[in-house]
Amino acid sequence: GAVTSYGALLGQASAFARALEERGLAPGDRVALVLPNVPQMPIAELGTWMAGGIAAPMNPTYTAEELAGILARSGATIAVVLAPFYDKLKAVQPRTSVRHVIVAYVRDALAFPKSLLFRLFKERHDGHGTPPRADDEAMGDVLAMYAGQAPRTAPPSANDPALLLPSGGTTGTPKLVVGTHGGMAIAGRQIDAWLGGVLERGRDTLLVPLPLFHVYAGVGVEALAYTAGLSMALIPNPRETASLLA
Repeated sequence: GAVTSYGALLGQASAFARALEERGLAPGDRVALVLPNVPQMPIAELGTWMAGGIAAPMNPTYTAEELAGILARSGATIAVVLAPFYDKLKAVQPRTSVRHVIVAYVRDALAFPKSLLFRLFKERHDGHGTPPRADDEAMGDVLAMYAGQAPRTAPPSANDPALLLPSGGTTGTPKLVVGTHGGMAIAGRQIDAWLGGVLERGRDTLLVPLPLFHVYAGVGVEALAYTAGLSMALIPNPRETASLLA
């Protein structure tokens, strides 16, 4: 039920980029995004790019062994994770390069009164209320701390890496494939040209049950939305059919 404008999204991404810089992220460093389709995903992804980092989206439902392997291969130094998957990530963190974890909460993405109802009745279940430990931080606190601030890093160029996405792994463990900023922009323009006859710019909404940590949605759908100024309706769990249809 919550709606975010492009202006608000870019403002939050800018704040997150500044936060990443303050936490030692340098251009070319990797940020693991262990998130389903929640609003914090595009905030963290755009913020990573604005700070010159490379986003490494990952399936949060990976087993601990799968997550440990892909995290280690990504070389990510910072990870953003949804609270129910925080403990799993912390269990494998010593086997990776991750030195700092930022925890996102569903409650922060919900409109009132859903945010209050979620906090009262659901947050105690399934790990949604898991607090950050040691030097880790809540994403909401981080965004509030740097609200209104802009990154100091120069914008990336078209040839700079934007994404590290795992391959299918049909011949072994998944390999990480690099996607550039220019490649993503071109993909958005191609799909916009193909679908321009049926999509109304700035008005239509794209339903996104496909995960943003997968190339189809993370490049194809997301790049189309940004290119054509379309809305994305994010579906965190497409298996909840009644919610998806609603």
